Parts: sequence; C-alpha cells; structure tokens
Amino acid sequence: MFKRMAEFGPDSGGRVKGVTIVKPIVFGNVARYFGKKREDDGHTHQWTVYVKPLRNEVTLYHLLKLFQSDSSAMPKKTVVSEFCDEMIFQDPTAMMQQLLNTTRQLTLGAYKHETEFAELELRTREKVEAAKKTTSLEIAELKERLKASRENIDFLRGEIRRLEEEDQM
Repeated sequence: MFKRMAEFGPDSGGRVKGVTIVKPIVFGNVARYFGKKREDDGHTHQWTVYVKPLRNEVTLYHLLKLFQSDSSAMPKKTVVSEFCDEMIFQDPTAMMQQLLNTTRQLTLGAYKHETEFAELELRTREKVEAAKKTTSLEIAELKERLKASRENIDFLRGEIRRLEEEDQM
C-alpha cells in the first residue's frame, strides 16, 4: 500500500478531470438517558454526535456529554436524530481517487443504523409520487376552471360588443 501511495507525488498529474465519486454518509446524534441525574457531575444523558458511512467504510464520531437543568423535561428513553446524505468528490486528485475507490470494511458485520434508510427512501418516494398525482389533478382542475373563465370572459365581451352595437343604432 505504501508503494502505491508513493506513486502519487506532487507531480502525479493533478486532478482527474471528469471523475465524480459519491460516498453516502449518515450523520446525526443519539441521546441516551442515564435513568437519573448523576451525582458526580449532574449529567442526565450521554450524547453521541457522529458522521459515519452508510455502508461500512469509515466511522467517525465525537462523544458529547451534555445535560439540561430541568430534569422534569427529560425523556426517559433514547432520542435519535440521524440523516443520510452524500459526500461528492468532484475531479479528485489521482491519489484521492484511489483512496476513495479502494476502501475496505472496518467492521466484521454489517453496520447497523438507528434509521432504516432504504425503507425511509421508499416511503419518501411514495409520498413524492402521491404529491405529484395530487398536484397534477389540481393543475388539471385549475386549467379547466381557467378555460371556463376565459370562455365566460369571451362570452361577456361578445355580449358587451353586441349591446354597444345595438346602442349605437
């Protein structure tokens, strides 16, 4: 691996034009309630903030220990907030391209996320399709109303013209 890395020096040709590498990521936080306020520091939750890959590539996280002074407002269960996104590397250097394309799994098993993103994506797609259908129906209805209004305007203009002509005679 070090030999390959050495092949990419400052004169390795710069960026690889026209190459886009997309790496899906999950980012979020988890708040786990201790059950009661700790005596030694007064903390009520263990907070974990993280950025990790969607599919077992690299795991980065930062553990935060935070608490709120109002313990009656604390939920008695774990709170999870996580999102799926992508990191896009446009025209990476040759070395970066190799690193991004030759990742290896860091864990033995499949990485478990708190949110089932494939299911969430499916539900979101279904909602978007339903919204598209609703919007299409509303647009068709509004077009019909617009057509009827224009026909009514044309009819009324014709009546006005007819009445003005009768009035001039």
